[in-house]
Amino acid sequence: MTHIKIPKEEAEHFDLIGKVDRIAGIDIARGVAILGMFVLHAISTHETSPYLTAGLALFADQRAQILFAVLDGVSIGILTNVGAIKQDKRVRGFERRKIAVRGIYLIALGLFLTTLGSPIIVILDYYGVYFLLVLPFVYMKRRSLCIASAVFLLAGPPISEMFRSLIGDPSLSGNEILPPTIDRIASWTLVGQYPAVIWLGYVFLGLVIYRVGIMAQSSQLEILKISIPVSVLATAAGYLLRVNYLVGQTAILIGSAGIAVTITVGVIFIVDSMRSELSKYIKTVFYPIMLMGAMPVTIYFLHVVYFAILAEFTPIGKIQGMDTFLVITFGGVIFAGLYLRFFQRGPFEALVRAITPARDELCMSRREEDR
Repeated sequence: MTHIKIPKEEAEHFDLIGKVDRIAGIDIARGVAILGMFVLHAISTHETSPYLTAGLALFADQRAQILFAVLDGVSIGILTNVGAIKQDKRVRGFERRKIAVRGIYLIALGLFLTTLGSPIIVILDYYGVYFLLVLPFVYMKRRSLCIASAVFLLAGPPISEMFRSLIGDPSLSGNEILPPTIDRIASWTLVGQYPAVIWLGYVFLGLVIYRVGIMAQSSQLEILKISIPVSVLATAAGYLLRVNYLVGQTAILIGSAGIAVTITVGVIFIVDSMRSELSKYIKTVFYPIMLMGAMPVTIYFLHVVYFAILAEFTPIGKIQGMDTFLVITFGGVIFAGLYLRFFQRGPFEALVRAITPARDELCMSRREEDR
């Protein structure tokens, strides 16, 4: 049988991510992203309450969606155990298949949700496309991934804007000028609400911070030294440069990427690395959000279904409101809390795990070859 030598520090990391106990910081970060989507979907931009307006401002400029995209990159790093196995092509191919299965799964769920008539622009299928498009880049060197991320984040917006000026955004009703399949692909890759030509940069960024060492305190501090000033300076520059829409928006999106990295790494540092009284306090305070973050696909799916039901029976102008926000937030927390008392994973998370190839299959195929 073929044996693969895994460095001790990597083996310890395998033990960490392989436990039933999840990485609390990642679940909290996912929960924050879900809460941000709830705010953006449930609260009207015409809201006059200062508290609700502050909530909208906090998650403006697609920050919740960008946080999820960065976390997608981290998840891909965890899925592939990047860095632990450097030479075995069979293992790399196997890990890529795992990513591909999850990507196809998310696309299928996203396409189903778009048929329900929800007023929400569904993002799950976009995330699935990112999973597929990232496959050739997963095992690139860290520096190359950094360059790729920068290229997509800087060059992506003008490229997307150029194509939008030619064909519009086919994901919006009334803009369909190409055959449906081509329209859909164009939306996913170039001109949609979350086009891969830009958003792959966020996924690469998540993969980079995983590769740097997202669970090591020294690496976390080094990342935060960069992400905090980038998020502040880029966001400020974006608002100052909004006279030029493209330049200002690009700067704001880069600032949002910095914020996403800061939240992800900062929460993991406080909750999972410090192991202090503050860590316990943060876990307690954010426990309801962490519950939703432990089953993000399920909670996202259910909230889109809820909005589709509202759209069917409620006048369009009355769908958004504080009551809607409270229903989906408390409903999500209660459902996640009750479900996770009896099961380790949410239903949609368990389903994707069931259809994803297990590492045991790779070991079995090797045993067959070695006979």
